[in-house]
Amino acid sequence: MEVSFAISALQLVSEITSSVVLKSTLRLSWNDTRLRWDPASYNNLDIITLDPGFKPHRIWIPDVTCTTLNGKIAFPDLDMSLIHVKNTGEIYWARPGSINIAQKFVLGNFPYDVQKIRLVFESWLSPDDKQKLVGWKPDPRFKTLFQDPNYIEHLQWDIQNFEFELGSQVYTSGTYSQIYFNFNIVRRGSMIETIVLLPGILISFMCVFAFALPRQAPIRLIFQNSVMMTMIMFTKMVTQFLPVSDDKPFIEKIFTTLFIYVNVVVCFIVWSQNFYIKSAA
Repeated sequence: MEVSFAISALQLVSEITSSVVLKSTLRLSWNDTRLRWDPASYNNLDIITLDPGFKPHRIWIPDVTCTTLNGKIAFPDLDMSLIHVKNTGEIYWARPGSINIAQKFVLGNFPYDVQKIRLVFESWLSPDDKQKLVGWKPDPRFKTLFQDPNYIEHLQWDIQNFEFELGSQVYTSGTYSQIYFNFNIVRRGSMIETIVLLPGILISFMCVFAFALPRQAPIRLIFQNSVMMTMIMFTKMVTQFLPVSDDKPFIEKIFTTLFIYVNVVVCFIVWSQNFYIKSAA
């Protein structure tokens, strides 16, 4: 049996619920010798379409399921779409729908983080002597190995580094073939750079302009305090953008460094101002 998997869109990527929802299509192809016929005996009919749930025309269909390798469960919500049967016994079944993946997010490099996803397609009931998964034929229409021709780009995430592997798992009931689909989802950090990182850096470097003010001017301290308060309020606002995680995101390290820098400059300005006043007296 040939198995292929195509992603048409990233519906949802949520660090809060630790889930990734894919809009995808699972394509299955196999041969059933019981469904062969001579087209000449049926008015040159060489292909038929069957409903897998229609009892009078019910045929054998594979029980291919989807999980993840790290033990997390993927919840496929795939349509019981029509099955195409050729007179040679070749059967083609495309099942569009959604796959909900329970994903552990690694956010140490946020907002430049890369999340690795590995889907495992296998049979739960039929070992290899009854149903063996043999892989996939690449479709020349696809942009990449997994992307549908009509793939819809996500505003915040890109899909990269598609890989395909064959494997197997031995249980007491027999050997079960497995197909691994690996890919990464990469966050687009440009928006975070524009609305978070760049303003934070500019605010922190405003401290330097305090050295251009006269030492004897009280506005020098007022200016530094204003920059300090602005940095505190902006940092508080930024924390609302940070995902909840045990990891320390890269953006948190940047703002910690900027905050320390602002504090050091403010302390130096206060010390130098105090030193100047004492020296003048």
